[in-house]
Amino acid sequence: MDEEQKRQPWERQPWETPTAFRRFTDYYLSQPQPRSVDLAYRNYLCKKRGLPQGHESVNRKHASGTWRRWAQGRDRYDQKVPGGFTWPERGAAWDDHVAEQARAALAAREAEVLACGYALYFERIADLKALADLLWEEINTEKKRWLPDVKQIGSGEGAQRVDIVRFNAGLINEFRETLDDIAEELGQRVKNLALSGTVGVASVTADELAEARARAEKWRAERFREDPPAGETDG
Repeated sequence: MDEEQKRQPWERQPWETPTAFRRFTDYYLSQPQPRSVDLAYRNYLCKKRGLPQGHESVNRKHASGTWRRWAQGRDRYDQKVPGGFTWPERGAAWDDHVAEQARAALAAREAEVLACGYALYFERIADLKALADLLWEEINTEKKRWLPDVKQIGSGEGAQRVDIVRFNAGLINEFRETLDDIAEELGQRVKNLALSGTVGVASVTADELAEARARAEKWRAERFREDPPAGETDG
């Protein structure tokens, strides 16, 4: 591929004079869409005469024959140059090029973001594990598992304030939810599973569910010492 074939439509073409190329880039290509050759010519006249753009003295002007020839990809003999692009074609190619560059930049940024930090599932798991370790340490600290609280007995002048301790159920829930988050990241939690067809599912009675729930509550009470510390009551 020779040098001419490598040139992009918005670049200076072999048959194009420096003046013609400057008019294309400075006054046509720099316009927002939709572009106009006549407007490019009027803007050129305003700048040449030191007038503000859109001045009434030029607002009815049309592009000169030379400008028309440049815009149509014709040479100085008004012959269509083989392979010559018109200004609208070159402008459209430039717009496509800019759009492609923008898409490439966005794709590169997306790839950069998705390749690090919390976009990576194992990074999320690492921090969730650190959170779970922290919560587990809190759970095993008695003063954080049991929180001081007050309770009022009676009302009016005879009301009494009683200091009590309250089980920190929220801490346990946070720990369990963190474990659920880890399991979900690992694909070990199946939510909203709908069973259909002839899947064999053992029937479970209400009594069996109640018994299982009771066993779970008993285990949690024993494991996390849900009874208040010795000597302390809720009044």
